Amino acid sequence: MPQPPQPEYSGIVINGLMRALRNGEAGLSEVPKLIERIITDNMWQHFVVESTREEVTHKRFIDFITAKHPLALVLTGAFALEKVVKIMLPCD
Repeated sequence: MPQPPQPEYSGIVINGLMRALRNGEAGLSEVPKLIERIITDNMWQHFVVESTREEVTHKRFIDFITAKHPLALVLTGAFALEKVVKIMLPCD
């Protein structure tokens, strides 16, 4: 079984997702790949916030999506990460 990614690397990828979302249309093509990688590699569970060097740990994916940590994963407005994940991972 492969080793989970280092928390610092996970933080870089998660920060890349935030940049892609902030860039709007120009960055949206990267969003599905980044979300898939964050989920598949369990990067959401443990990462380091690049700007503050704070370590963040989540036990449940829903906590990652709704957390109010420095990466501001809950975006305001009509386009939210939570909505993106619901589109990518539809529930029955």
